[in-house]
Amino acid sequence: MTAKTPRLLVTGASGFVGEVVARHFVALGWDVIALGGTRLPAIEGSRSRTLDLLDFPKVTELFAQEKPDFVFHGAGATSIGACQNNPSATEALNVGVTRHLLHLTTGRLLFCSTDLVFEGTEAPYDEKSTPKPLHEYGSQKLTAELDVLGTPRGVVIRLPLVLGQPGKWGSSALTWMVDALKQQKPVNLFHDEWRSPVWVEDVARACEVIFTTAKDTVPQPAIYHAAGADRLNRVEMGEMACRAFGLDASLIRPLSRLDVPGGEQRARDVSLKNNQLAALGWKPTPMDEAMTRCAAIWPAPTTRK
Repeated sequence: MTAKTPRLLVTGASGFVGEVVARHFVALGWDVIALGGTRLPAIEGSRSRTLDLLDFPKVTELFAQEKPDFVFHGAGATSIGACQNNPSATEALNVGVTRHLLHLTTGRLLFCSTDLVFEGTEAPYDEKSTPKPLHEYGSQKLTAELDVLGTPRGVVIRLPLVLGQPGKWGSSALTWMVDALKQQKPVNLFHDEWRSPVWVEDVARACEVIFTTAKDTVPQPAIYHAAGADRLNRVEMGEMACRAFGLDASLIRPLSRLDVPGGEQRARDVSLKNNQLAALGWKPTPMDEAMTRCAAIWPAPTTRK
């Protein structure tokens, strides 16, 4: 008997992380449905389409037709400022949509959350640490997490700052930094904000591990931290990028997070420990190596749309 090809539905597939996740599973031979909001995901080998996730009847119709075995839910409002300024609209995306997808999903749903559910005073945080969000965005993500963890079908993956080469539509913090430095422009980077940045390709590998290796052995709580191998502040990330890309590190201007508007809402240290994924054999790429790989395939700014 021929084994059934796994079917994966990816929300946010026109975004930075979602695009890479969708491409990764297409390469594995999975049947991938790549959903974008207003931008059609450009992922060869997938079944791409645009769909407003707030249009619940159409989303319900899609699930009834496709019956995905797995869902990677990466779509949502990710701007701290937008969530703070318009909480009702962003909550509809971050919480309401997640609840609806949980209601429809009969397989495994992997919810993409954030290290910013933590307040930044007790790092490093493991999967059993108690979240204490500093702002509306973190609070919305935590509310959605609790909904996801309240069903046996739901699993949470918390992501730190995700870095990597830009895709068709999405890009990371590394993109603007490298582009500015290549143009000999100074960049202001925080010296007092620590994260555990992860390479975007490692996030896709983490999803594969969770959907396959971990399918019958989900830990409690059903949370995985996809933390990078290094605890770095923004200045250190910039200096690492300069070494990898051969750029001028003297253009980096150290800045305190408290010197910018809303800086008190920027957590000081939300570095993560990835105990659950490490137990499954997942190991992140050292960030200096990841940046060197990115530099080797980095697209010119004129090739991006």
